[in-house]
Amino acid sequence: MVSTAVSITLLAALLLVIGLAIRDNRAAALHRLAATPAAGPAQGLAVSAGTPVTPSAATTAALTIDAAIPTSVEPAPALGDSFRLPRGGFTLHSPTGYTLDIRGESALLRAEQGSATGMMLRLEGGPRGHFGAGADEPLVSIFSRLADLYAAENALAVGSADPVTVRAAGDPGSATGGKTEVEGLSAPLVGDDTAGQFIVLQPAPDQLFTLAASGPQDAWENQGAADVTALLETLSFFTPEQPALGIAAVSQAESQAAPAPVEATVEATAAAEPPAPGRLAVQPAATPEAAADTAANATANATTETADVSVPDAAMPAPTPSAAAPAGAPAVQIYSNGNFVNHVAVMRSTIWAATGGGVVAWNKSSGGYVKFTVMDGLSANRTVAAAVCPLPGFGVLFAGEQGIQIFDTQNGRWRTLNSSNSDMSHDAVSALWCNVERGLLVVGYARAGIDIYDAESESWRAVDEIADLALTGVRDLAVAGNLNPIWLATDAGLVAYTAGGAALYTTENSPLVDNRIETLAVDGSGAVWLATGNTLYRTDGEEWSAFNAEGAGQAHFPNGRITGLDVGSDGAIWIGSDQAQICRFDPGIEGCVEFYSGEEGMATAPVTSLTVGPEGEVYYTTAGGGIGAFDGTAWRELVVAGEIAPGNRIYDLSQDENGAVWIGALGGAARVSPDVAAGAELFTTANSPLPSADIRVVQPGGAGGIWFGAEGVSFYDGAAWTSYTTADGLAGSPVQAIVADDQNRTWIGTQAGLSIWTGSTFFNLTTDNGLPSNDITALLSDGDVIWIGTRGGGLLRFQDNQLQVFNRSNIALPGDQVTALAQTGDGALWIGTDQGLARFADNAVEPVEPLAAMPIVALATGPDGAIWAADGAGALYQFDGEAWTPFALSLTPGPQISALLVDGRGDLWVGYGQGGLARYTP
Repeated sequence: MVSTAVSITLLAALLLVIGLAIRDNRAAALHRLAATPAAGPAQGLAVSAGTPVTPSAATTAALTIDAAIPTSVEPAPALGDSFRLPRGGFTLHSPTGYTLDIRGESALLRAEQGSATGMMLRLEGGPRGHFGAGADEPLVSIFSRLADLYAAENALAVGSADPVTVRAAGDPGSATGGKTEVEGLSAPLVGDDTAGQFIVLQPAPDQLFTLAASGPQDAWENQGAADVTALLETLSFFTPEQPALGIAAVSQAESQAAPAPVEATVEATAAAEPPAPGRLAVQPAATPEAAADTAANATANATTETADVSVPDAAMPAPTPSAAAPAGAPAVQIYSNGNFVNHVAVMRSTIWAATGGGVVAWNKSSGGYVKFTVMDGLSANRTVAAAVCPLPGFGVLFAGEQGIQIFDTQNGRWRTLNSSNSDMSHDAVSALWCNVERGLLVVGYARAGIDIYDAESESWRAVDEIADLALTGVRDLAVAGNLNPIWLATDAGLVAYTAGGAALYTTENSPLVDNRIETLAVDGSGAVWLATGNTLYRTDGEEWSAFNAEGAGQAHFPNGRITGLDVGSDGAIWIGSDQAQICRFDPGIEGCVEFYSGEEGMATAPVTSLTVGPEGEVYYTTAGGGIGAFDGTAWRELVVAGEIAPGNRIYDLSQDENGAVWIGALGGAARVSPDVAAGAELFTTANSPLPSADIRVVQPGGAGGIWFGAEGVSFYDGAAWTSYTTADGLAGSPVQAIVADDQNRTWIGTQAGLSIWTGSTFFNLTTDNGLPSNDITALLSDGDVIWIGTRGGGLLRFQDNQLQVFNRSNIALPGDQVTALAQTGDGALWIGTDQGLARFADNAVEPVEPLAAMPIVALATGPDGAIWAADGAGALYQFDGEAWTPFALSLTPGPQISALLVDGRGDLWVGYGQGGLARYTP
């Protein structure tokens, strides 16, 4: 009661001084702040809302963008070496200060130093079909489609398009030189503190070239636009070289016997040697009861009989450790969760699971398993699809952002196949289909169309005919007959591709009620079954049938969203809903002849996919609950035990007063014992009153306990739970930051405002009563000061009941979108923004080189005074008190860092946006 009374008294004092005049301050404008109680003030406290004050122009950064590319720049930017892209049909000279990454027909340039830091230039060329353009499609239509797609993917707006003429250099590889005028269209790109240009050129009637440039507004104005102009003037064009594999060649493969396996990879690298990159030999270890098989003829669902081939002991290490490593172990430990399963591929005795936390191989009979992560040879933990594909140089395949990760069952080694070491068109693979008899592999891409690999000719072919139909990416694929047709599930509809061309079925030209196709499978007749929403469809491209719960009558039918679908070798159609309702569907009765929900042994929802095994057994995968397996008689859960990570997308990391590390993730939260060896206690919506499985924030309370931020907030004191939502007075959701002050009040930042919890009442601060932005992204407590980071409103300091605003306009803050805050022992505040890192002390901001223009996503300070920072590209940096240096972990579970923590022992915890987290022990 005393502490509550004190809090209320202090809050009353805060409200009484709201009407004070704004103090003069040369560094920042001060604004009166009127706190609005969300509910009736406690204990009769009288509250005057005061008069809202609109922030002056000094408190916000003006957005002025001149995106037009200048016609002349003095002095001209320096240019580097020349690079020729045969498949792209162009040659470029890279501007100095940029790194260059060439992938097939495209080149990506990133500025990492100088005034252009943060700029990204993507150049791509090829025939019209590569861009999904038909022979008669006008350039203005092509431009609009490609520009809109790029803008949508990068949260930008496209300005008006204007004609542009580029005087391209002559092709260095040709006998002629001189300038060539190439015409096209150009438009500015505009975003929040971002600017750039999108250009489409037509070097020849059947050839296109695109350049997309974007970056921080200052970088674009100061140098980026000039770099683009200089680069355009050095371009030269020639006829693109294309892979030779055609549909006719693919069709002939049907009558060819599968080549005998040889010890070679796709790159003709001897299988006995670990190919690079990312191909590590797995060390021998104790082997649980799990075996792998090689199939003579297998699809992603392995629907035919296969022959067993034992995997060498070296291929099956012990499960990835979930406890502290013993002395002599690697300095980096990886923690992920193998129960977030995306897909499985089944051999006779082994279930291979593609998960967000690595690959798990399950023995069907014993339930034993082996978990593979980057510690065991994977190049990245997150995998989204699996297929058994014993073509020469292949094995068990797993799709992911890095390409195809291949487990060689002959030598027990992992390797990665992508566009950097093969003729694959892209890297982000989302779907796989393999047929050994025909010697074919079809690869679907997450943000593009498909490639076809022909083992007989050892060649790849990009299917350009569907490029414009699959711009949203391939979610799933299925193949009927001899690639006739290839069915693709996309967010834009159902795509059917045959040798005669491609067709797109949408809500406008078919009975589909939604264009987002979740999953699909083909039956013995070649017809495709597909699901969108809660409706199941069957079509052969001409006739359509639709089935759902409304039309099932007295028969059972899942009433949730259908997320799993497969057809067994016996023709049985199995579907699964996100609510873990599993059904064997009979089109004759338009309902389920078998229906399972909540049965003993079933895995918990939500369902992510469904696969029918070669013997008719059914497996459905879940996001957090492992795998549900049905042998025709009983259900069984396949769950990886002892996982420390509550999920694989990490949002937040913190440490409580007892030394325990808390992890917030998509999937729940975890409390990790200080010695780690004792394991972790997981909190999910299934075993606790958490308001959501999407835990964005985990932060200790001022008087013990822990706060969880999600769609609302929850407080757990070790015994009891209390939850609050907007119905209880919270300013909004989702919650993005939480901190306790020195008076045991809890400050909660949301996307809709800032809430102050006194222990009995919420008081909310929004733009209605003086905040420059409602979007609160970071909070830090420093004695009687609360530092508040916002998205778009800069940095705020709350002290002595007054609010000071610091931004780009009044104190040269790198950016007004604050992403992270940290404080060192000397009292200096370190401010991470989307435009760079700064140090704030004595009311002055000092840019921090070399991170002054890099987007910062996370900061952490250690007991030894060291500071750690992570940028938007996944790079890690350390400050030892003297200088900042890049720091590369020996292992990382994913590409993008999302959270940092230095615990009391000095260990660095690094959370990733996918793949889990890493712990580095110096």
